Amino acid sequence: MTSNDTRSTGPGMLTALGVVWLTGTPVLAVLTFVNGFALAGTEPSDAGLATVFGVATLVLGLGAPVVGLVAALVLGSRSGIVIYGLIVLLAGIFLLPGIASELRGRLAPVPSTPLPSGYCPEYSGGDSDCPGG
Repeated sequence: MTSNDTRSTGPGMLTALGVVWLTGTPVLAVLTFVNGFALAGTEPSDAGLATVFGVATLVLGLGAPVVGLVAALVLGSRSGIVIYGLIVLLAGIFLLPGIASELRGRLAPVPSTPLPSGYCPEYSGGDSDCPGG
């Protein structure tokens, strides 16, 4: 197999990956919803399966464009680089604020316990200026 053969099948592979991404992600999302949906006070029909479908949705939805971009770079497909590059860029633009917010929440210092109402500390070496004290 020569490099010309690989380049001729490259756009077909990138197109197939795009079709799998565009159809598979929504199908997996619907399966996640169907298996994880529960009305108030009831249990989901299959929470474990819903979790598996949810993880698969994330892996396919976020992983396929990255794989497509890497494949387009390896194959030298300019249209694939542009298309998958834009998809990865847009996903990053939408996901980065949420990731940054989550990290800020995890790295933020734990707030201290508020002092009780009317708290007045007494210091050594002098009279107390606290009311009643």
